[in-house]
Amino acid sequence: MKDTDQFVERYIRECNPGQQTNSRFHRLFVTLLAFNFGIPCIFIYGFGFFELMPSIKCLDKDTNMEFQCERADVCGAPEKYKYIYDQESYFTVSNWIIRYDLLCMDKNQIGYFGGILLTGFFIGSVFFVRLGDILGRKAIVLASTIVSTFASQLAYIFIFGVTIGPRCFLSYVLAMELTPKEMHAFYSTMAMLFDSMCMIFLGVYFYAVRSMEQLILGLAIIQIVICVLMFLFIPESPKFLFEQGKKEQFITSLKKIAIINGLKPEDMVVNFEEVRNLGGGHSNSTPGGEQSGRKPKNFGTINGELIEDDVNSSDGTQPEMIESAEVSAKSVSMINLVKDPLYALNTAILAVLWSTSAYSFYFTEFYMKYVPVSNVYYLAILMGCSDLFTSLIFNLINRKLSTKQIIAVSTLLLSLSATVLTIAIWVESDIITDPADISLGLQVFFSVMVLGMRFFSALTFISVYFANNEYFPTLLKGAIFAVTNVAARLASVMSPMVAEWMGNPSITVAIAAIAACIGSFKLTKKGTD
Repeated sequence: MKDTDQFVERYIRECNPGQQTNSRFHRLFVTLLAFNFGIPCIFIYGFGFFELMPSIKCLDKDTNMEFQCERADVCGAPEKYKYIYDQESYFTVSNWIIRYDLLCMDKNQIGYFGGILLTGFFIGSVFFVRLGDILGRKAIVLASTIVSTFASQLAYIFIFGVTIGPRCFLSYVLAMELTPKEMHAFYSTMAMLFDSMCMIFLGVYFYAVRSMEQLILGLAIIQIVICVLMFLFIPESPKFLFEQGKKEQFITSLKKIAIINGLKPEDMVVNFEEVRNLGGGHSNSTPGGEQSGRKPKNFGTINGELIEDDVNSSDGTQPEMIESAEVSAKSVSMINLVKDPLYALNTAILAVLWSTSAYSFYFTEFYMKYVPVSNVYYLAILMGCSDLFTSLIFNLINRKLSTKQIIAVSTLLLSLSATVLTIAIWVESDIITDPADISLGLQVFFSVMVLGMRFFSALTFISVYFANNEYFPTLLKGAIFAVTNVAARLASVMSPMVAEWMGNPSITVAIAAIAACIGSFKLTKKGTD
């Protein structure tokens, strides 16, 4: 038994000059999909700057004296003081607080904006990511990118949140399905690099510009350009079309790749007539026929998986085609996912892994107060550089270790770093009340531990993205991203509650990570022991 991925990838390679694994099409337009995966993070990670409280100056109404003051002064006695925003201050950003004059709004109410975004993210993940398995990847990616372009105002945060899941997850899936397996780690890493670079960009941008208006306008223009390029040059996933039995659209998708790669119809190795004669969307011989020099195979499908049998015909005649039913998105349903013990187990394990990575990510930000960084701009750059380094490391170690092994190692080391941090805080319990009193030696120690936690949680996050694509069939990938991301969002909602409830909450990260590590050993690919 073989997944159809390997079969379709042969066709994709044969649309490339010299059957390259990384053609012009991939370098241009799979990179564009990776960029489309990362670009929404400018808005998501930018929330900390969009809600950053500005510096203010107060005018005493009685004495007419102007002085630097705090939010509590003016909001506590509005009848005594007037205030203006200190535009020359290092920490004043032209954002929602200034635009809508939210200075005296309760901080919990301001926090609802982030809650609205997460609620939209949750709903989009539950109801719209799965549409990519039914209507196709490209249509949903295009729609979610277009809608998010006009959803950058405060009143439309919910709409933007709804678009995040289908846009990011299906951009990732489409990028992987347009790419031969040999390049999956490279383009997966590229998507994560764009994600990491958003945090670095935000730190540099707000340090230099300190205004969200130009950023939002630029983001909208970039998204419109992305939509135009995707519509014109990026085809629907050949793997999705192949599984759906849509042979003419499958051929059109391959031709678009070939044309972008500079191949003329007469130069193409792919025999499109052979594709049209496939039974159930699958071929009874190898792509390219005799030109490929490979031994012919019989191809058919059972439950969405490719079966292939060597042909031992002595008379040289074509083997009889194995007829099979066309696979539809309805036949590969969520019910069948639950009924299949292996897929159900893998889904549960990956949900735990996603939850652990999302949960631990919050705590790295919670403990960043122990890292000696002087301001929010430098902190954003530091966190972005840490994530960037993690993405590059993943691309290197993925060549030596399997995804399963990377997950096991990263969760184990995440648990160890969280345990060490927990013990250190118990020993030096006084630092919790006043981080400013930490000695230089402890600052260095805590910096290493916190950045270590972030590194290993980010490495787990990248690896489980890769595993979602690796452990499930084509027509279930959208559903799997929906299920696992819902688990991750619930974990991220719980983490601040735990942080407020417990004085030393990193122990919960250690426990979750070791449970995830143990569970990762049970991840199993279909057709393997």
